[in-house]
Amino acid sequence: VRQHAPVECRFGRKFQRPTVFEDQTVHENLTLALKAARSPWAVLGWRKSAADEGRIVALAAQVGLVDSLERKAGILSHGRKQWLEIAMALAGKPRLLLLDEPTGGMSLEERRVTGELLQPIKKRCSLVIVEHDLDFIRDICDRLTVLDQGAVLDCGTVQHIQSSARVQEVYLRRA
Repeated sequence: VRQHAPVECRFGRKFQRPTVFEDQTVHENLTLALKAARSPWAVLGWRKSAADEGRIVALAAQVGLVDSLERKAGILSHGRKQWLEIAMALAGKPRLLLLDEPTGGMSLEERRVTGELLQPIKKRCSLVIVEHDLDFIRDICDRLTVLDQGAVLDCGTVQHIQSSARVQEVYLRRA
């Protein structure tokens, strides 16, 4: 069985805690992400082109980081690091983007902006979001699946989930 790298399968992922290269600039992080979107052999001879530079700027613009391209990633706020990681995941032009608690640790304003950043992304690729904040995902997700102890508790629209007796029973029991 041949193992496929995430880029070959065309999916990107963003973990709960940002995993950016803190000692590198935003620009350098995005450059590394573009390199990673190629096969191992192609990376060895890769030289950044004008098109690649344009892609780096476009990725930064997509997540509101154009003004931070020359800043070290380590000095960015937690929310902006999350946005940088989303941009890095998008460098491989994924068809599926996996986001693990993309708003964890963010301020209310950062959560709002993150929701706005994800709206155009969901038009180009499928999103799978693990999130506990129903207010955040209400405007992003078309369909929700609620898990309890790893088992599917209920599936449906936001409205369906909000009115689900099964979901209310389990989550009210924990409150």
